[in-house]
Amino acid sequence: MTLSFRTYIHRRRIASTAAGDFIADAKVDPNLPNATTWQELRNYLVDSGASENAIKAGRIVWRGYLAARRNARSL
Repeated sequence: MTLSFRTYIHRRRIASTAAGDFIADAKVDPNLPNATTWQELRNYLVDSGASENAIKAGRIVWRGYLAARRNARSL
């Protein structure tokens, strides 16, 4: 079973970083898509009026998600 984006978000701790701010917001966003691609998440952020900084933080979180998915498969 692969790790979903939403599951990854809800498992993450909230840190005092831009990515942590993104995680905090994402955890309470009822419309957050269970994205399967960066483009899908990016489109959602743009359509939601997210700032450039929020989109950059989202990209950092997305990269972390991809790494976590790879690690989960290798277990």
